[in-house]
Amino acid sequence: MSEPFRPQPPPNEAETTERPSGVPPRHPHALAEAGGLTGAVAGAILGSIAGPFGAVAGGALGSALGAFTGEALSRAEHEREVHDRELDDTIGVTSGDLGTSEENKHPSPEALAEARTHDEARRET
Repeated sequence: MSEPFRPQPPPNEAETTERPSGVPPRHPHALAEAGGLTGAVAGAILGSIAGPFGAVAGGALGSALGAFTGEALSRAEHEREVHDRELDDTIGVTSGDLGTSEENKHPSPEALAEARTHDEARRET
C-alpha cells in the first residue's frame, strides 16, 4: 500500500530564491504576520468594550488567532502550489511533451516533402 501524499512545509527564508521574473520572493511568514496584526487590531477594538484590560486581552487573543489563521492559509497556499506543480509535470506542461504520442513526435514524410518544396520555392524567388 502506498504512503498518502504529504506536502512539504513552506520553504524557509534561507531556501527561497529569486523568481525568474526578477520579483523578490515573498517572506515565508507574511500571511501569519499579517493575520497576527489584523487579529490584534480587531481583538483590541472588540475588547475595548470591556475597558483597557479588555483591549489588551482582546489584542493578545486576536493576535494569536490571527497568526494561527495566517499560518494555516500559508500552508494551504503552499499545498496548492505543490499540487499544481506536480500536475503540470504529470501532464507535460513544465516537462515533457504535453501529451504528444511517440508516433507524432517525428514529422511525416508528406510534411517533410512539403517543407522541402516550400524551401525550394523560396530559394527560386
